Amino acid sequence: MRGRVMERRRNVAPPTQSPIADLEQMPALILLDRLPVPVMAVHRDGSIVFANPSFADMMGYPKKAVSALRLQDILYDKDADDVSAEQAHRELSSEPGSIKEFVHADSTLVRATVSQSLLRRDDDTITLAVLHDLTERLWNNPRHTLDNPIG
Repeated sequence: MRGRVMERRRNVAPPTQSPIADLEQMPALILLDRLPVPVMAVHRDGSIVFANPSFADMMGYPKKAVSALRLQDILYDKDADDVSAEQAHRELSSEPGSIKEFVHADSTLVRATVSQSLLRRDDDTITLAVLHDLTERLWNNPRHTLDNPIG
């Protein structure tokens, strides 16, 4: 029997529920973590309570390091030396779709559009947003500006 390869197959049980039922049972954080687009959640006090790997990559930080940051550490505001947590949170959640500037880990600027918060109740204390990195597009195409990112 030496040299002979035995093939082992697992018996796969037939699905017991529909695919949508599987999706409904999956925890939201797992889904957000797997999205290929940058997603972050910021508490009203400015603390970043969640960032997926795509957000960490966009910002140049290891994923675990992002959760130690505060929004005012990474949200660029050229008009203020010290931005309060409230000001940073208000800036992030104001004007959905507008371009915001963030400070990358290497101190360069990252420009991204920020979606309207996915959490929309008045009593929500967290802003959960999807970002779209425009840095390379704005850098490579002089027709694109901060006022007109489409060109």
